[in-house]
Amino acid sequence: MTSTRDFIFGDNKSKLNPMQRKKLSGKALIEQVNTLNTRMIRLCYLVEQEPQECNRITLSDCHIGALGLPRPEITYSVTGSEYTLRGIIAAQQAADLIFKKIGANPFSLEQGMNYSHFINGNGYPGIGFTLDAQNYTVNLDGADHIAGSYHMGKDLRSCVVDADSRCWEHQNLYLLGSGTFPTITTANPTLTITVLTFRASRAVLKDLAVL
Repeated sequence: MTSTRDFIFGDNKSKLNPMQRKKLSGKALIEQVNTLNTRMIRLCYLVEQEPQECNRITLSDCHIGALGLPRPEITYSVTGSEYTLRGIIAAQQAADLIFKKIGANPFSLEQGMNYSHFINGNGYPGIGFTLDAQNYTVNLDGADHIAGSYHMGKDLRSCVVDADSRCWEHQNLYLLGSGTFPTITTANPTLTITVLTFRASRAVLKDLAVL
């Protein structure tokens, strides 16, 4: 998709339109994309992230919104989890081996980068870290499975809602959605959200039955 957009708008984010910055349409666009894409493959991997206490959403002390309320302040990092970082490296090593076996040239390494396409650009933040005396630079691309921030648990001190998605501090308030997840895998969260919604619905109906 990135290469196609480049040839439509005359950009070079994919590094495949570097010279004349061509703008193509119609048959010329189809021929150019077919020439490139029929010789390209895309190999992606998702890595599980461990929960970290440093990752959180709080109310900002210095940023106020138009309604006079504090804006959300997000603190997020993946570099604090060695498990996650080792997962990234293991996945990339597997990808390198696959490319080698099929005789493909990894695009990112051709560009002179270390496991990276777009460092700190185009929505792909770059991170650097050291493992086993080896320095790595990788770019991150999320699956947009937003989760956590009002996660469930067993007591008020460590979480926001109980197993029924009921808020500990407001017994008539239920918070639904993937925000209740204490952890998340790389799988889509939709079915888990559905199951937790059914569970919360049963709890709501039980509450209403005694009114």
